[in-house]
Amino acid sequence: MDHPPQPPPPRRLPKVSNQNGPIPPPPPPPQGAHVPIDKITFMRSLIAENTKTSEEPFKPCYMFFYGSLIEQ
Repeated sequence: MDHPPQPPPPRRLPKVSNQNGPIPPPPPPPQGAHVPIDKITFMRSLIAENTKTSEEPFKPCYMFFYGSLIEQ
């Protein structure tokens, strides 16, 4: 019984030389891009957001679409 020929060995990837040196760090963010806030200010805004929402609670709709059961 003849065996199929062996596949060729995998090609070695060429080594990438780091010609440009290390990657420079990213530039700093622009002034005023992020203004830090106090934790208490953040918590107050969360509480105010939660108390504003006076929507009705979710009520499920118990409709069933019988059209999907009709035989064609």
